[in-house]
Amino acid sequence: DVMMQIESIPLTASGKVNVKALPEIKRESRKKGERKAPKKSLEQQICDLFGSILGQDEYFADDNFFEMGGTSLSASKAIMQLMSKGIKVEYQDIFDHPTPEELAQYIESQKRETSDAGASEAAIAGDSGIVTEPEIRETLKYNTIEFAHLVEREPVGDVLLTGAVGFLGIHILKELLDRREGRVICLVRRGDMASSELRLENMLMYYFDNPFEEAFIDRIQVLDADITDDNIVEKLADIHFDTLINCAAVVKHYASDDIIEKVNVHGVENLITAARTAGARMIQISTVSVPGVHTARTYIRQVKMHENELFVIDDMDNKYCISKYHAELKMLEAIRNGLRGKIIRVGNLMGRHSDGEFQINFNTNAFMNALRGFVTIGKCPISHATDPMNFSPIDMTARAIVLLSGTDDRFTAFHADSRFGFDEMQLIEASNRCGLSIKAVSDEEYYADYYRMLGDSKINSKLQGLVTNDRPDLHMVETDNLFSANVLYRLGFSWPLVDSSYLERAIESLLTLDYFEADEN
Repeated sequence: DVMMQIESIPLTASGKVNVKALPEIKRESRKKGERKAPKKSLEQQICDLFGSILGQDEYFADDNFFEMGGTSLSASKAIMQLMSKGIKVEYQDIFDHPTPEELAQYIESQKRETSDAGASEAAIAGDSGIVTEPEIRETLKYNTIEFAHLVEREPVGDVLLTGAVGFLGIHILKELLDRREGRVICLVRRGDMASSELRLENMLMYYFDNPFEEAFIDRIQVLDADITDDNIVEKLADIHFDTLINCAAVVKHYASDDIIEKVNVHGVENLITAARTAGARMIQISTVSVPGVHTARTYIRQVKMHENELFVIDDMDNKYCISKYHAELKMLEAIRNGLRGKIIRVGNLMGRHSDGEFQINFNTNAFMNALRGFVTIGKCPISHATDPMNFSPIDMTARAIVLLSGTDDRFTAFHADSRFGFDEMQLIEASNRCGLSIKAVSDEEYYADYYRMLGDSKINSKLQGLVTNDRPDLHMVETDNLFSANVLYRLGFSWPLVDSSYLERAIESLLTLDYFEADEN
């Protein structure tokens, strides 16, 4: 890391840090004699590319991309340039191997492994790798349809809510305020705002046209706190809460440092301790993408993950999914040891069902970023036409979470995602009806244009959402939510139909924000 002192922080009109107006950081380079010159042509290629992207006249084989000023955005540009040159590399690789020397060695080793893979592939093709450990299955055993009739619910009481200014957190806050089952204590970091309260008020105003000023008198309490702070338990010692709902998470899938694990795993450990100390129940918000993806090796067997299971289909490079998996393990271990807790896995969070309002930071939605890539290319691969998709309207998801949070302690995991799925092609057709133009073509035609456009620096930033999932043999593992849906029916809730009109509203909401035209920068 590099520190640079400046007289003042430039701000945008909305009060956020104006990153583009910050002065360029000057970095002190190591002496030439201390740096390795590239030895192989591939190392030289990567050095030239990294130097060009980062504005470095000289780039050496042992220069760390991120220490030289690289970011996740510039990393994606580097990967796109390498892929356009026919060099097989994935987005995570630059984080795992950040120097040209390391990356070149890894690429060469992958070539050797690929050439030797034929025999071993046949040997392991029949093994899906699915394991739900006996102790985990015991902790999850009541989460099946045969026990749904036993579910009871009580008010959640006073709630400690983390991630309250996020897309999901702010809608859970609104649902809690509407239900009036208790007070809400919101953990909100002040960030660039004058106070944590002002930041929360601004987000309430953005999403609901209402700052809820009266609620701040007797219903909402705001604490400027960070779940990664090891002193969080002491800071909460004098705060009464009956239920802790953890929506705080780093949702990006890759990072060059440990921020994802620090927040998504260590932060959960801190909150488990806080919930135990307070004698409160804890609700850990997770994701239905925890089991990972099918690859060519595992897709021969159709598998779904149910609410009474936790497993990983394949070894994942996705740090976000890995972190949520480990957080679930921490929760289940704590539940076995007496914590009143449950895991609620959410699906692909989309605009409100009521009016289509979308998240303020829409660039973090992985699927929408992929859709923008298809729009840019004007094509999508036909091999994914029947891939099952699922959109969960944010307002309905928040309502389901609050209802499920109050269920009795026997029930430890739910899937709060919509019952109504659709094929990927239905979304493509809805996009076309909204004036976009995406044609389903053969994989060969699609990937020819895809790799050609990756090499075009004027447009390849719009393809960033495709870079992390550019393999036709990758298919997300499906999850089943029959048990959770049955419980929700008994609690008076049913998922609204996600039909063509809703899909079109979702696309239209993004069109009004010029999302498909704006450059990633």
